[in-house]
Parts: sequence; C-alpha cells; structure tokens
Amino acid sequence: MELYGTAIISIVDMFTDIVMIIEYTKGEEYGFARACLICVSLNLIIQSILAFVVNADMPLQVILQEQFYTFTLIKPGIDAYRVATGVEMEEGRKVSSREEMTGARIFEMVIEAVTGTVIQASAIFSSAQFRTPTAFLALTSSISAAAFPSAVISYDYDSNSDTRSKSPSFYGYIPNSLGRKGICFASLFFVSACYLVIRTLACLILAARNLLVEWTAVVQFRHSHDVGGLYFYLNLLQTIILGLGSTLAYEDDNTEALDKSMVTIIMGSASVGLILSFGLLLLSINREYVKSFTSSKTSNVFVQEYFTRREEGFQKIRVFGINEAKWRKAIGG
Repeated sequence: MELYGTAIISIVDMFTDIVMIIEYTKGEEYGFARACLICVSLNLIIQSILAFVVNADMPLQVILQEQFYTFTLIKPGIDAYRVATGVEMEEGRKVSSREEMTGARIFEMVIEAVTGTVIQASAIFSSAQFRTPTAFLALTSSISAAAFPSAVISYDYDSNSDTRSKSPSFYGYIPNSLGRKGICFASLFFVSACYLVIRTLACLILAARNLLVEWTAVVQFRHSHDVGGLYFYLNLLQTIILGLGSTLAYEDDNTEALDKSMVTIIMGSASVGLILSFGLLLLSINREYVKSFTSSKTSNVFVQEYFTRREEGFQKIRVFGINEAKWRKAIGG
C-alpha cells in the first residue's frame, strides 16, 4: 500500500508543481516560475536517463515503452506495481524493479521535491499574493513527496527479508505487530516532514543550503555505509537548534514578509512535531535496534563484522567486490 501511496503522491506533486508554474507566470513572478520549471524538467530528464540506462540492453520496444511511462508521468505507478506484485527481474535489465524505484524516488526527492519545497515556501514567504489555498496545497504536496518516499525507503529496506538476513544487527527494528508497524511508518513520515519544514524555513531565514540526508531525514541512511547513526542523531538536534536560532534572528522588516509570530508558530510546531515523531518512532520500534540510531560504528568496522560473521562463502566474496577501496590498499593488488 505504501508503494502505491508513494506513486500517487509523486504524480500529484508533479501536477501541483505545474499548476504553480502557471500561477507564478500569471503573477509575473517569472523567477519562481523558471525555477519550478527547471526542477520539473530536470527531474523528467534524469528519470528518462535512468529508465534508459536500466533498460539499455532490452529490445527497442521496451525502451520506448519505459520512456512513454516516464513522460506521461505514470512511471511511479508502474514501478510501484512491479515491486508490489513481485515481478521478476527480466533478463537484460541492469537492476531490479525495487532498486530502480528507490533510485528514481531519491532523484525525485533531491531534484524536485526538496527544491520545490524551498521554491514554493520562498514564494509564500516573500509575497502575500501566493498565500493562497492552492499554494499551500502545492507546498504540502512537495513536502509529502519528500517525506513519504523517505519513510517508504527506510520502512521497505528494514522489512525486506533479504536485508534482514544479511544484516540482522541493523535491519529488523520494524516490529511484527500491525499496529506498531503503522505507528513506525507514521513516525518516519512525520520525522521527515517536520525536519524538512524546519530546514526550509531556516534556509529562507539564513540562506543556508543542504540536501537529502540533512534535509529529509531518511532513517535508512543512518547506516554505517552512509552517514552513521550518531551523525544522524546529532543532525536531528542540529536541525532543531538551527530552526529555533534562525527564528530568533528573523526580522519581518518587509511589509510582504511573513509575520514573525507566524514564523515562530510554524517553526515551533515543526520542532515539537519532530521531537514527538522521533520519540514515538523510538518507542514503537523493536528495543534492541534503538542503539542503531546513536551508533558510532564506522563503515570499516561494519564491513569487518559482516565478513567475519557471514557463513555463506559467496557473501564473503561479495564483500571484496563491493568494498574494494577498503581492502585493496591494505593487502595490495
């Protein structure tokens, strides 16, 4: 169900972005219109390239079909269907449907959802004419388009039996209880959404710049191979401090700017929402995995532990292929 939710939100976000491009053009705010158009166009181009690379060795008919899905904006739905129904990987495809969908959603998060959130929030922040229900709906759509895939990526990887068997010390924090699963997923979503709201407002106030891990709080990326649990946790604290600090520094000296009290309410609500969501997440997951959110384990240590604890020979050999940079210098070759 969450896969189809991701697809629906992705498609809705694309349409709301197009609506806002039209609105910005009508309001003669061509800078915002161009910025949104660039984001939408660049995302489509990247998605098209990704679809081509994945299917480069497939028949021409398949390649053209995938391009058709991309430019008619239904590719997210097709990807979700393939993953949800367990469609087997066809011979000639470079990666599985799950891997393709994950890559596509990450590109979309960075190129369109996060940047779209900043652009649309900036328009609302700076001009009263764009504080309309349509503009707020589009902004909510962009935030959801970043937060929902963030939650799905983390949830999906942890729930996958293959990843759990390979790294049981890291994967498995999602409990088996249906109710607690729902709480976990909702917590993942609201952690990401509140996180993005705080970062966006802080960016607009202080003109800061950052993306993905430091903007959308993808819990999956607390892995030792990515940013690590301790960095992820400290980054949450930094985000709250940055948000509250930027609010204190904000001055509404522009007649069209958002009132300081409104900024304070939004930032305060997002900060409280982030704290409560993250706290609820820690309370709802399996207890033995709480430590993974503050772990200082490095990538090198993780690889060594993975190698020594695996019994399957092919998995040990796989370590050398994937982590070549970690051992080549030490043993030569």
